[in-house]
Amino acid sequence: MIGAAAVLLYGHQPPRVARHHLGSEEEHTVFEGENVGQVLGLRLLQTSGLDLSNNSITMAIDNQPSIRRHSDRKPGAGAYLVHEAHHIFQEIKARYPRTKITLRWIPSHTGIRGSDLVDKEAKVAATKGAAKNKGSNFGILKKPLPVSKSAWKQALRSKVKECYRKKFKSSPRYERAAKIDPSIPSNRFRKLSASLSR
Repeated sequence: MIGAAAVLLYGHQPPRVARHHLGSEEEHTVFEGENVGQVLGLRLLQTSGLDLSNNSITMAIDNQPSIRRHSDRKPGAGAYLVHEAHHIFQEIKARYPRTKITLRWIPSHTGIRGSDLVDKEAKVAATKGAAKNKGSNFGILKKPLPVSKSAWKQALRSKVKECYRKKFKSSPRYERAAKIDPSIPSNRFRKLSASLSR
């Protein structure tokens, strides 16, 4: 299951949390979850009631591809989520033009206050389902997100591999081949024999 979460920390105020359940790994990717987390973070900021004038705000993100996606305007994976994030960002900037918002890559949120809390909330979103969504009933998150093409392809590939493995194991050839290589069927033979001359 894929879930997303965001935590807003400001001074000594209690943390504000938002979380959203995307669905199964057959329908969504971790990349989408990271982008939904950014949308949730911006929304927490937008609805915080804080005076953001002349503030410098940093969003700590542990996924580089989801950050790079913001500079790519072509259609592709997660483009609609990035568009939603840009829409919320523009609304914040229209209200607080001097506010600076920075997306910063932090490997595994190392040394970041609140990182344990955001990980915990993302797990709640992933495991407890949509009933535990919090602060995510807005914009494109009001309805279930469209199924990811790449997640669907990956799920289909896995099903085909599993089907082939079951069929091969029921064939008479499997018993003879398994004596030579117990890991069969696998890509191991193909990889080992690729460097041999014909």
